[in-house]
Amino acid sequence: MKMDESLYDIKGSELDIDWIDIEFSSIMCELDALRRHLTLIEDEILEISREAKKRKKRSIQKIRKENLEPVECDIECGQIEFDHHQMITIDLPRLLRGSFVVILFAAFEATNEEIMRFVKEQRNSSKVKEGRKQMSDIFKDCKNESPDGVDNLEVLKYVRDAYAHSNGRFEAVNMKTQRKIDEYLEKDIGIQIVSGFIVISKTLLQSLFDSVVNSIECQIKTTKERYETDS
Repeated sequence: MKMDESLYDIKGSELDIDWIDIEFSSIMCELDALRRHLTLIEDEILEISREAKKRKKRSIQKIRKENLEPVECDIECGQIEFDHHQMITIDLPRLLRGSFVVILFAAFEATNEEIMRFVKEQRNSSKVKEGRKQMSDIFKDCKNESPDGVDNLEVLKYVRDAYAHSNGRFEAVNMKTQRKIDEYLEKDIGIQIVSGFIVISKTLLQSLFDSVVNSIECQIKTTKERYETDS
């Protein structure tokens, strides 16, 4: 069974998922949907930005044709420029990329629960504690760091918390999250604080997605290899 495009590489190579048990097929389908969603987000940001730039130009041209005092004209045009900058550089990326981060983290958590359920079934155990212990061991084998040593899954968790609980407003998140975001700012991984809001770059969002997919792929493979060997 092959998917038309890779879940793990947006460049488009094919992915052979014959090894995936039917138990996990829904997970892979969800990841494929998220990959497509991610591509659409960036396309939408570009399209909305182009249209907004056209509207800004028309609005400024209209104001300059009105019989306004030079100072008043400058103020009106300046406000339009400011509103445009706010929407394109802050609001649009924050809302579209931020909502994707929340969905991505939810998918990652759901996958962990699904794998834990599978582990418990294979061990004929109903104990949540035992399932979580096995998952912890599997998760350690699948730790995913970026080339600069940053734990992208940790970044995902804290950025998700900021968007889910305060819509990305930095001062509204708890102190622990603020300290972590400050650490990421110092490491220059693709996070900015703009007008009080957390904004993540296109590159970082792609990196977070890749890390989630790589981790999930590793977890599923490790789980199946471990329990196929055990059986």
